[in-house]
Amino acid sequence: MVHKLVRKKEVVAKVSSTLTTSTNIITMIKQLTFKIDEDNDLYEITINNTTYTLDNVYDSPYGNLFDELNILIDKVQ
Repeated sequence: MVHKLVRKKEVVAKVSSTLTTSTNIITMIKQLTFKIDEDNDLYEITINNTTYTLDNVYDSPYGNLFDELNILIDKVQ
């Protein structure tokens, strides 16, 4: 009987984990603009009418995108 109770707790934990993961999905990017300074460094990015700078982009879900765009810009020049 104790074994069955443990199994139920495991199932609840798995469902709870799945729900938490699904709520962290980033919304689709519909509009993307960015600004580059005179040294060809990205300094501002606007995603879906929300603007991020170096001061706040890494506190958002778009920090990695900012870095990847910056790397791409360096390779293109």
